[in-house]
Amino acid sequence: MRARKRVDFWEEADIPLRGRIGTVFHRAADVLCGRFLVTLMTGESCLHPLGILIDGEAFACLEPGMPVHLDSDGLYLGMAGFAWETPVRPVMRPRAGPCAEIAFRHAAELRRLLPLAGSRSAVGEAFLGERGGDFAFPLDLLRKTLVAGPADLVAVGRWFGGGEGLTPAWDDLCTGLLFADRFFSGGLIAPTAPLFAELARKTTPQSLWQLRFAATGRSSLGFERLLASISAGQLRATEVMSLAGLGHTSGNDLLCGICLWLEAWAARL
Repeated sequence: MRARKRVDFWEEADIPLRGRIGTVFHRAADVLCGRFLVTLMTGESCLHPLGILIDGEAFACLEPGMPVHLDSDGLYLGMAGFAWETPVRPVMRPRAGPCAEIAFRHAAELRRLLPLAGSRSAVGEAFLGERGGDFAFPLDLLRKTLVAGPADLVAVGRWFGGGEGLTPAWDDLCTGLLFADRFFSGGLIAPTAPLFAELARKTTPQSLWQLRFAATGRSSLGFERLLASISAGQLRATEVMSLAGLGHTSGNDLLCGICLWLEAWAARL
């Protein structure tokens, strides 16, 4: 049996790492290894910098509390050992963001597709103008800070942890925004270290790690591939629909954040 991780498996997570299976979801399972939240998963498109890809047969055997150990030789789940396969390469980041015309065109296309794709949270509905609610004001504030730039997410820090989902919906939207900015080296978002210090006790570990990945221009492979396609001037509806369906509303909310960044980027150029 074999397992795969990314070439850029989180640099600070020096192996060996040890932990136990926590919550087992439909296609992923969390493993707390000290201060690192490793995820075991079956889908390559979801592989993030602390993710490990295993096959469906091995995943079906996972149980909460099962011991996990990973070192340079492989992954061990209980008594079962998995040798490392050739690591998965992350998407190459472009040297610059898209031109204003491409950013504007793809933002408009996302706005057209997102009402049709996946499930929407109150955050997503507010972003798409379907209803106001509690997130209309922070979205308006976020847009204004993006225009003034660079936007400091601390200004909307009080809303983190808000909205439905294991990774709360507001966090997902801001993750998509931050990820796009760092992936394209856009400079629309201010340094996030003060934000992370504030969020440690405010949101879920899953959300905080997702934001940490975004701050380095990384996410799951599927979202990295989407931004690489946008950089090349392409946006495939099937790709958007697939990503929008991830999680309860997380995929849709992340895409809303990416759309927000594209709109802000086009306006600034």
